[in-house]
Amino acid sequence: MDNDKPTISVVVPCFNAGKNLAITLDSILQQTLVPDEIVVIDDGSDDDSTGIALEYGEPVILIKQSNQGAAVARHLGAQKTTKDIVIFVDAGDRCPPEKIETLITALIANPRCICAFGESWNRAKGSPELARFTRKPLDGSYTVIEDPFKVMLGQTYPLASAMNIAVYRKFAVMGSDIGSFFKAGNDHALQLNLARFGPFVHVAFITQEFEIYSGGLSDKYGSKLQMTYSLLAASQIFERLSEKDKEKYVVPYRNKVSQLWPVIVLFLWKTSNIKLLKKVAKLIFCDGYVFLSLKSIYWSMVQANKSVGHSE
Repeated sequence: MDNDKPTISVVVPCFNAGKNLAITLDSILQQTLVPDEIVVIDDGSDDDSTGIALEYGEPVILIKQSNQGAAVARHLGAQKTTKDIVIFVDAGDRCPPEKIETLITALIANPRCICAFGESWNRAKGSPELARFTRKPLDGSYTVIEDPFKVMLGQTYPLASAMNIAVYRKFAVMGSDIGSFFKAGNDHALQLNLARFGPFVHVAFITQEFEIYSGGLSDKYGSKLQMTYSLLAASQIFERLSEKDKEKYVVPYRNKVSQLWPVIVLFLWKTSNIKLLKKVAKLIFCDGYVFLSLKSIYWSMVQANKSVGHSE
């Protein structure tokens, strides 16, 4: 970066988002800090998404690929960027005017952090008064998450709602390399993979406005399926860790698997999702998590019985 003024790329994966793509691009171009390039990755759309992106000209750059999913599109977009910092935005989202300036300022003010994220507002609901992450006022204050990997192992949802993050390009490329498997939960998988590389900083400010569109990923996939992909992401990314880091995170990872697999297996069985059921079964049986979970359930019952006995 030159004189503390980083150059900025925005990556927008797009699949059949013709009705909403212009809303997103206009909101990016109307920022208080306009990015140097906007890389739109058309993921095999068969509507007018391509034509809409082409109408803008510079700084919008259109790149097309066959339909491979949002995760692959984001990774390709990150690879094609040429600037210092990458901001991921989903097609259809609105960027408040101060979004880019807010996230970039947060990264500069917290030089140890590799990623900055803000708050999201579902426009179908009232504007939030408190930050979801900290439960504190939306006053623009910063909260550094020293170990985002451990935090994310303890939950089934990403730190940032959907794609509402700014990342140094080097880490954006590595973090977005999660493959095409994650049709759902790809935002969680990307952020968990990214969390291996360093601290995040949260900004108590709304930096994303969204709507849940019919037929979109949020509408198509329910919370139980998102939970399934969250578990499989943890398994995949845990295996990427060094042996030293595996020792560091093995307990929270085991806790995640042991707590989630019974609910997930029941859900996949009821919905006849045999493909994912086989993947989850392989994970829990090969690594011994069935035994760990049953042991945990047994001791919970023992403690509950003791409590009942003492109360009598």
